[in-house]
Parts: sequence; C-alpha cells; structure tokens
Amino acid sequence: MLQKGVFCLISLSIMFVGFNSAIAQNGEAMYSGEWEGSLGIAPLTMEYSGTWQFEVDFDEGEVEGWFRGDGAGDITGTVSNGIIEASGEAAFGVVYWSGEFSSDGEEVSGTWEISEEASEFGEGDGTWSGSLGELEEESPEEKEREGLPQEDQTDVDETLERYPGSVALNHQSMRAPEGSMTKIDYATEDSLEDVVEWYKEELGEPTFEESSAGETKLGYRFDEPAGWVEIEISTNDYTTIEVEHVKTAN
Repeated sequence: MLQKGVFCLISLSIMFVGFNSAIAQNGEAMYSGEWEGSLGIAPLTMEYSGTWQFEVDFDEGEVEGWFRGDGAGDITGTVSNGIIEASGEAAFGVVYWSGEFSSDGEEVSGTWEISEEASEFGEGDGTWSGSLGELEEESPEEKEREGLPQEDQTDVDETLERYPGSVALNHQSMRAPEGSMTKIDYATEDSLEDVVEWYKEELGEPTFEESSAGETKLGYRFDEPAGWVEIEISTNDYTTIEVEHVKTAN
C-alpha cells in the first residue's frame, strides 16, 4: 500500500528575456509559439511540450498571456527595453525563460530552465520559439478524433492499478539505478468526474489538484516507494487519462 507524503504546490515563476536592440517597438503586439523540453531525475527524464501566447503593450510596459500543455498557467509581467519579465503559477516550480527577438521584431526564441529549488520534481530545461500573431485555432476536421479503441494499443508495464474498463493508448518506461519512470495514456467512455472520483477513492485525497475547463490534474507524493504520481484527466470525444509515476531508489 502506497503511503502518501507531502506533495507541495510550488509557484511557477517565468522570466522571458528578449533583446531588441535593432528596432524600437511601440504599441501592442501579440506573440505566440511552442515550447518543449525534458523534466525528471537524470537519467530518468520525460519529454514535455506545449504552447504559449502573450500580448505585449510596449507603451505601458506590460505583458500578459498564458502557457499550456504539459505545464499550464498565466503569464503576467512587464516589458522594458525589449526585456520581458513575467510570472505564472503551476506545480513545476520556478522556471526561467530567456530569448531574443529577431532583428525585425517578428520572431522570438530562446531557452528555459527550471531553477535548482525545483529539485523535488527533477531537473528540467528546453527551448521555446514563436512569432507575431495569435495561435491558430484547429479546424473542426483537425479536432475530430477517432472512436475509442476496444483494446489496448500497446503493451504496458503498469505500476498502478488502471481505471476500470479503460484501454491503454501509449506507454513509456525508463529504469536506472536511481529509480524508474513510467508514463501511460489510457482512455475511457466514462466522464471526467467519474474518473477523478475513482482515483480519489483509490489513492486518497490528492495533495495537489488543478482544474480547468475539460481538464483536471491530480498529484500524489509517496514515501514508500519514494516518488510521485501525476494524473492528468481530460475530455473531448472520450476521456483520456495520462498517468506518470516516478519512483526513486531508496
């Protein structure tokens, strides 16, 4: 029986740093793009990715927007002399972003890195890039999904009991002397609310919970075996369940 420990919500601070010495910007502008990278306890790392979008008011020196994907939160802060400093809140910890505008100010790119204070969640870093303009919304055809498979689409090495009646869609697993990391995607016809309630009954009340429209994240910290579990539940044509379980060697 897994014993729950302490799983703390850590504020996520983000700093975008852009250099724009070639041009003088004014007015308002929207930037958007993608971010990607890895997170974990080396060498047990997983790939993460998502999108971001923020609006810059160069006259007022303000920036506001959001990031989402495998990490999500708001982006608010200031911009001065081409340098953006902004912050958000999520469970990763403190994350620093740095980048540079292109000479015409239409593109921006750089790198991000989780601060040392977030060592409980492992090391993390990656890249981000984007350009002027809002993110393009997917068309209905692009959003259309195939029906729910009737059987597992991959072999799985499960470390936690799966949601009853669900099917496995994807599986990643890594092992090393430092511990192991398993990430499995499931799907079910049951509602998001039913899935959330089942995990709370199975694992107990979560020590971290984050909800938004059509999505809930649950986090559990365990003493034995040492490690943590993060469960992301989302719904569209059917409900998907992404379970990530990290166990560290004692």
